[in-house]
Formats: sequence, C-alpha cells, structure tokens
Amino acid sequence: AANGCSAVGSRTFTVNPVPTPTVSPSNTTVCFGTLVTFTASGAGAGGTYNWGGGNTSASITISPGANMTSTVTVTNSFGCTATASGSVTVNPVPAANISPSNATICSGQTLAVTASGGGTYSWSVGGATTNSISVNPTTTSVYYVTVTNAFNCSATATSSVTVNSLPSPGINTSATSICLGQQTATLSGYG
Repeated sequence: AANGCSAVGSRTFTVNPVPTPTVSPSNTTVCFGTLVTFTASGAGAGGTYNWGGGNTSASITISPGANMTSTVTVTNSFGCTATASGSVTVNPVPAANISPSNATICSGQTLAVTASGGGTYSWSVGGATTNSISVNPTTTSVYYVTVTNAFNCSATATSSVTVNSLPSPGINTSATSICLGQQTATLSGYG
C-alpha cells in the first residue's frame, strides 16, 4: 500500500470432480432391424443422464436405420457434466427370394424350389445348403430357406406347395361278354 502497510486476504474454493462416464457398448455392429441398447454409467449417487429427446434413464434402446452415434450427457451430484458416446454400424439384411413361392402339383410329382439373394442357404428339410432343392411332398407342405449374406445377416423366405391327389380311374361297360363280330359293348371311363 502507499503507506507501507500490507495485509493478506484469502478465499477458499471447493473444486468438485467431473464425472467420468462410459457407454456400453462403445462400438457395436448389428443387422438392419435389430434393436440396440446403450447403457451409460459414471453419474454416481444423485447423478443424472440425458440422451436427448426426453430420454433421461441410464439406458436407451434404439432401432437404427443407418450407422449412428448416440451421446449421453452425464451430470453428477455436484452439477458437473461430461459426455460419452456409443456407436453402431448397421449392416444390410439380404433380400431373400424363393421361386415358386406358391405351387400346386399332383401327388407323385417332383418340384424344384430355388432361393436367391444371399451368399449361403439353409433349408428346413434335409439340411440342404444349396440354393435349389427338389421336393416330392405327399401332402401340402411349406418349405423354409434362411439366406445369409457376407455380413452374416439373415432373412427367411417360404414356399408353399399344395399337393392334389390323383384320380382313381375306372371303366364302365354295357356288357361283360359279347359274341365275336356280332355284338358291341359301350365303354365309358370315370374318375
């Protein structure tokens, strides 16, 4: 001071910690149409979570249509905040097709059923893994094929085969015996 006198002043500050949030999983890969749950932690007792859009629980479940990142803001009991994120990669599912999807055959006939749209195929009958199978059902049946692509994503297609029974043919005749060259008999079929 100008008069040569001095004094010391002090103030105490409390330094509060910031949270150290994490999101699990931090990175994940799913097939299109799969639900993903992200779970945050690190708020501590009395802390809060905010994913945006009114989602304030520790966990959030989403159905992503494309690659995306979800970010949560974590606030601890001191009012200090930090953020953490979880990312998801969305792989496409195959467009599983089957031909014919509906067919009608006669009993005893064989039908070729062919699938397309994937890298590998798994049929519901016989453990077949080719894209085409031959079936010979005795009754109306449904065949399933699971088509899997290079991303290990799968889709299912079905083929319904209706089996019609064969007729039971017979012959009606107007006479059971005739004289050679003198008589005729009328024959008619049925069935």
